[in-house]
Amino acid sequence: MTMGANAAILTKKQRRFPMPPELARAHADLDRAVDKAYGRTAFASEMERVAFLFERYELLNRPLLPPTRSGRKRRGSAGPKRPSTRT
Repeated sequence: MTMGANAAILTKKQRRFPMPPELARAHADLDRAVDKAYGRTAFASEMERVAFLFERYELLNRPLLPPTRSGRKRRGSAGPKRPSTRT
């Protein structure tokens, strides 16, 4: 299912079960607080806000250093198998 199809389903559900006004205000307040925390206050759409937040999340969760490679092979890696000495 595409993101557009998911949005259409969500929109239908939102029309059938509207959000209570106090919850809608709380969501709007939270959006403004997050926007302010990240230094952005103008987004063209909710989709743009979410894309921005996911980009920040990916940036903040990227490793600081590239993974290092050791010269040793790890156990269980592909390579020649040794015959078992167990009887």
